[in-house]
Amino acid sequence: MTAQEYLEQAQLLDRQIDSKMMQLSRLRDLSTKTTSVMSDDVVSCTRNVHSLEDIMAAIMDMENEIRTDIQRAFDLKKEIADTIASLEDPNERLVLEHRYLNCLEWREIALHMNSSERYVYKKHASALKEISKILENVQSGAVSFSCIRSSLCDMVHSAK
Repeated sequence: MTAQEYLEQAQLLDRQIDSKMMQLSRLRDLSTKTTSVMSDDVVSCTRNVHSLEDIMAAIMDMENEIRTDIQRAFDLKKEIADTIASLEDPNERLVLEHRYLNCLEWREIALHMNSSERYVYKKHASALKEISKILENVQSGAVSFSCIRSSLCDMVHSAK
């Protein structure tokens, strides 16, 4: 997994949660639809394929999935934020936070940083290189994500 793919995981999970929220809204809409026909004619009735009980069960399942995904997104964003926070350059940190945690466009990041888009692109590229190094250290076992959260641990590893 590249550094950019690692950082984009949170955005992907956010989009998946948004999609499930839309599905949940549709299920709720479906649960409130009722039709009643007032007629003296006797007609053959077939079982309602989408009974209210089935819809309510689907709503509860979807709500549970969303809660689980939100917790995963929270944990993942915390991990990514900690990884970003381990960068030395504050401008690199800011670019990655704006881009991957705040989901801002390049133009918006440049405005927030009072700089040019070109500068933002440069900082992004150099930050991705640093994140790649961090991820390589994690994959090789030289450092763990929990260790990234601790500045003391950073000092221990830099002394090696």
